[in-house]
Amino acid sequence: MQHKPVRLWQIDFSRGVAICLMASFHFVFDLNYYWDCPVSYQSGLWFYVGKSSAILFTFIAGVSASISLRHLRRGLVVLGWGMLITLATYLVDSQTYIRFGILHMQGSCMLLYPLLKELRPGWLAALGAAVFAAGQWTNMLTGPALLLPFGVMPTGFHSLDYYPLLPWASLFLFGAALGKLRFGIQKAHPGDQPVWARPFTAAGRRSLEIYLLHQPLIIGLLWVWHYLKV
Repeated sequence: MQHKPVRLWQIDFSRGVAICLMASFHFVFDLNYYWDCPVSYQSGLWFYVGKSSAILFTFIAGVSASISLRHLRRGLVVLGWGMLITLATYLVDSQTYIRFGILHMQGSCMLLYPLLKELRPGWLAALGAAVFAAGQWTNMLTGPALLLPFGVMPTGFHSLDYYPLLPWASLFLFGAALGKLRFGIQKAHPGDQPVWARPFTAAGRRSLEIYLLHQPLIIGLLWVWHYLKV
């Protein structure tokens, strides 16, 4: 028996929070990277804002996968946009272009999840722990660029955005385990959404579109501001 897909406001709300955190981080990143503004994104508050956004996005993607019926379609869309970002960033800077960023990682997880969706939550969590542990090992290795998806980097590798499956897929698996425990396709129910959550929920429903558009928009606005100021 097929179950209709359920849209939970809690998931959209969490995505909305994550996209706001990411946009804030990228605003600071752009100020530093493109305009040499003395604000750090590699340590301190803004570093943790950026990582918190990536952690929340990936974890929620796993929760969503546990109640989704369109893993293949969603995974191909997300991975496809990731590949287009690879092309766009290569044309801008062939030295630091994005080869396996957060969209590549999440799209790959979505495509692989059908192979794991029958596992019980405990096994998903155990697999997530194994993936996390493996990521601590591969992070210390060097190798050909073909192994970048698994956390093995070539010597001198630099990228504007890098989220390998090892260890980041662990968060997706932890999210899927929690989703199965808390929701599940048969028992997922959105409940009543509080008024204060609606702005974030609205953003979460369009999180992919906002993700794709927010950087060009921020850079464009900063460019206009910089040259008007000059």
